[in-house]
Amino acid sequence: KININGIQIKGCHKIRTLKDGTDSSYNYDSIDWYMDGAKTVLLEETVSSQQNGLILVWSFYNGGAKNWGWNFTVIPKLFVPDNPDGGGMSTFMSEAATLGNVGVKYFYVRDDRILGNDNNAKSGTGPSGIKYYNNRFVLRWVYGF
Repeated sequence: KININGIQIKGCHKIRTLKDGTDSSYNYDSIDWYMDGAKTVLLEETVSSQQNGLILVWSFYNGGAKNWGWNFTVIPKLFVPDNPDGGGMSTFMSEAATLGNVGVKYFYVRDDRILGNDNNAKSGTGPSGIKYYNNRFVLRWVYGF
């Protein structure tokens, strides 16, 4: 157990995930998806069954998932019932300290699944003139904590 600011947190553990539309007997060790609008990750353990929530683990992608450019998104357990319509969430990502590749992921979290958005697989220049590379990051794992 970990104690953070007086809150006892049990150790993180990887939640078994399945890609929607595939054989449910298959366990994906690494999801490796941009999480575009056609993608849904099914969670074997619900968000509500976690002590505190979820941590989404992302990494850099270039022809395949890389073991660098790690980014983490924390989803508090109470967010899901407080937002039953799943209101979209976004997270900013950077591949390196020099901001060589930056991206934003937009997704929806339900109690038993995570749904993507079409913009997660795109790159380009935004209306502000900022270049983005959303297709340079993929979801790797989901941890419960």
